[in-house]
Amino acid sequence: MSGGFAAQHVVRDLSTRTQTAYPAPPGQGALVAQVSHLSWAPQGRALLVSSGPVQDNEGWQLNRLNLATSTYYLPQNAQDATKRNVSAATAQQPGSYFEEGVYLPGGDLFVDRVCCQGEPVKTTSNLLQEVNPSGTVIRQVAVGFLNRRHRSLDAAPGWLLYLSGTELFIAADGQPAKPLSNFGFIAAAWMP
Repeated sequence: MSGGFAAQHVVRDLSTRTQTAYPAPPGQGALVAQVSHLSWAPQGRALLVSSGPVQDNEGWQLNRLNLATSTYYLPQNAQDATKRNVSAATAQQPGSYFEEGVYLPGGDLFVDRVCCQGEPVKTTSNLLQEVNPSGTVIRQVAVGFLNRRHRSLDAAPGWLLYLSGTELFIAADGQPAKPLSNFGFIAAAWMP
């Protein structure tokens, strides 16, 4: 939520009509990383929150919001961040960050790892990968185009889907991603 209200994430149970608000941590000031994508964990007890940037390319985060134990939708301190954030930086890609991520049916993650450098910031790589909850790469799904945003990441048993710019790509059972259609899409998702 935004627009005159403090940033917060609200989870509403439609069967009980109860809701729980997870505000931004105190002390965040005016530079609060806004949520760009949410993904439910397979058992529905946690959300993967893609957020950022605060400014330029700083502040991109991919963190787990445990509905039973988390107080805020973003980590409130360094210790909390260590527990909740999914680390993107690796020895092969220092300075990289996850721009978006979703849970896979088995609990691993499908992510868009972006790496950049310089002033002004320049994207030097864009990789669509499956990673474990710690951020360790399991496999590379595709090398993304440097001049496009990769979003609407989604997963169903045996399938991955994402948009590269406005072009729809799918990947089946560990196979490389392939373009399916380019009709000027702005969002896509698997039907449950």
